Amino acid sequence: MPIKHLINEKSFKVKLNKVQYNDVGLEKNLAMEIKEGKTRLVPQINDNYKWKSLGKNGVEIEFVRKKYFMPAGIYTIEVSISVFYALNKLSDQSESIKEQLEVEVENRKVQLLAPATHQTSLLISNITNVNSNTLPTVTPPFTKESKTKGDKSNEYH
Repeated sequence: MPIKHLINEKSFKVKLNKVQYNDVGLEKNLAMEIKEGKTRLVPQINDNYKWKSLGKNGVEIEFVRKKYFMPAGIYTIEVSISVFYALNKLSDQSESIKEQLEVEVENRKVQLLAPATHQTSLLISNITNVNSNTLPTVTPPFTKESKTKGDKSNEYH
């Protein structure tokens, strides 16, 4: 018998909440240090997700990706996308259901966040393509597993 999930991953809606692009540029000293090879800009990505709502009809999970450089330079981008999933038939809305949903999202977050991460990756690529004379920045169309239990954010480069 197949495992019955509370969340119906086949029934979802994606909603764009926010796109923010800031053209940071490069300070003259930093540009000179990069040119001389004394320092380099390291691209960073920070992924977070959180519950937006839980109701008898479904759950909404918000995914936020921030793309920036260390030290600060060129640009920063923040994209927020929510995914709403219908629930499979449930008899009640008890606390145990909420706990089960939290466990299910944590265990299946890569799959459940996929619609949001794919759209986020495409948006960042399109935005950086429009505003640069080089190739667009492509970010992964997935989120990585958190390194510590309970930590719902992840930084990688």
